[in-house]
Amino acid sequence: MRYGTKGRQRGKIPKNFWEDHKRQAREVEEKILMAKMALRDAQPPRACCYRRCSHESSKRTQLGMEVQQAEVEAYVRLLQTTHPNLGDPEWYVDEAISGQKPFLARHGGQALHKSLSKGDHIVFARFDRGFRSTADALKMLEMWKRRNVSVHFVDLRCDLDTAQGQFLITIVAACAQLEAQRTSERNKAVAARLRAQNRPATGHAPMGKRIIGPKGQRRYCWNWDERRIMKRIVELHDNHGMSFAKIADALEGELSRRANRKPTREGWGRKWSRNRCQRGYMMEKRWQAEEAEAKAEEARARAEGDGGNGEEMNHHGVTETAEEEE
Repeated sequence: MRYGTKGRQRGKIPKNFWEDHKRQAREVEEKILMAKMALRDAQPPRACCYRRCSHESSKRTQLGMEVQQAEVEAYVRLLQTTHPNLGDPEWYVDEAISGQKPFLARHGGQALHKSLSKGDHIVFARFDRGFRSTADALKMLEMWKRRNVSVHFVDLRCDLDTAQGQFLITIVAACAQLEAQRTSERNKAVAARLRAQNRPATGHAPMGKRIIGPKGQRRYCWNWDERRIMKRIVELHDNHGMSFAKIADALEGELSRRANRKPTREGWGRKWSRNRCQRGYMMEKRWQAEEAEAKAEEARARAEGDGGNGEEMNHHGVTETAEEEE
């Protein structure tokens, strides 16, 4: 009789044989895991160094990253005097990543955490390069402490295993989180002010708009090519009841015939995909609602301006009398 390993075939494999087979498989997996852990613990401790920058400009210039690297490498050389078997620095990097993002949600942070073994050392140039959240910092430090991993912050130079060190880390983490939150509030206020002035807060324009003007005087204007397609999406969805997948196929057919090319299949680089059509529908509804609200506000202002003095408000918001128009 042949016994499969993918699952128990009802009526063909005895139940007791199947239970023994699963127990033996679990024992083998546990032995392999224990062997891997023993092999990893037998290796000399590693210096796992982490650096991070928050903005694309820092990523391009690499100035801040080079400063962090120089500080950490100098600290590791000092650390090797007290730990002669400590290896050379192994770098884990996160570029253009916010410090408020949890450590394990970052690509470099997750890779560092997975590579750790008993006795390793983690080195940060500054506390805020690793953490901007008090809860995340305390959680990760406690996790590393249970795994017998030493953590070093070059700017603090304190023993994290003492009560004073734990107190200092808690205070520093709270200050780093406060600084990050205040910076976020300022950035949001600036972005709201720019949006109120019809100026871009980032280098990207929302769907249906484009950015014009020199640097420092940039502003939004309508991208009428996109708006025509977005209006077409609204028409097909609201008036004809078509799904976004069918709308994407219909738009691709129209655009390909207009450009005299073959239609592109969904998922093969099509510009107006199903998801993009859905976003375009939502943005066009938003623009139409804002335009209707602006027209209603303009009508109310014109009605208030017509209070018997013969003045009218033009579309630029300038009052004009009937005599001047004549």
